[in-house]
Amino acid sequence: MSTPQEESQQPTTEYEAHSGAEERQGHLLFGFICDMRIAVVFVNVFNIVAISVGILITGFQFHSFSAAWYAFENGFLAIALSIVGALGALNYVLWMVGVATAGFAIGFLIDLFGLHLIGILVGGLVLYPHAVLTYEIHEGIMSKETYTREEHIVENDFIKV
Repeated sequence: MSTPQEESQQPTTEYEAHSGAEERQGHLLFGFICDMRIAVVFVNVFNIVAISVGILITGFQFHSFSAAWYAFENGFLAIALSIVGALGALNYVLWMVGVATAGFAIGFLIDLFGLHLIGILVGGLVLYPHAVLTYEIHEGIMSKETYTREEHIVENDFIKV
């Protein structure tokens, strides 16, 4: 029979049970910037803002609500995927991050086969943190219990943590 103190030291996830390590296990965006949870939230907010600005520019450029509506119809799925992905990352919900990953992967493949250079670059930048976070949540590396260990953001003069 174990004591309460020994029980509190038991690994909380399958990943911790196998690794036995208490040091950071997750990946960092481009190797040093931030953990993948922060990266997913950031790229999704950036994606929503970029699409929204594109819709406004389209409306003003063509002086037409119908042109802006057409742009919104084309960007709606990406906005929806970004909302689902950000909420999934904030709440550690595997299926939400997985749906966003699958949606962005399909968009990336469409851009890749169509040779749309900007779409390939943006799609890759959005897909990469989603795919890694999906893996980390699935494997138990990133969870509510492990986030204090996994949390990371680069420290410099511009970012005060």
